[in-house]
Amino acid sequence: VVEDKASANFSDEVLQAIHEGSKGSQRSNLMQLPTDCPQRDERLGWMGDASLSVDSMMLHFDYTSMAEAFVDTMVDEMISGSLPDVVPYQRGGGRPADLSWSAAFLGSLHSMWK
Repeated sequence: VVEDKASANFSDEVLQAIHEGSKGSQRSNLMQLPTDCPQRDERLGWMGDASLSVDSMMLHFDYTSMAEAFVDTMVDEMISGSLPDVVPYQRGGGRPADLSWSAAFLGSLHSMWK
């Protein structure tokens, strides 16, 4: 479980609900690594999801140690410099990953550096 790092309070109730819903959605998908769709059988480390959400996860949560572990897993999964769509690679996705999905590697490193 990740701890909250920041919060926001909006005077507009709709914006507040969207903000809280997005944080809740992210939190429910952080199971030692960023996952996708816990209601379906997609509880894998999909790199596309990680690529798109790493910045907001770093802002909202104490996510650094989890991000470091996920990057270490990415390094372990690299073959000839390429990453799979899912880390750790199990099933689903392909290898090499779509370029925008493998951007999770550099995006995670950059977010931790900031």
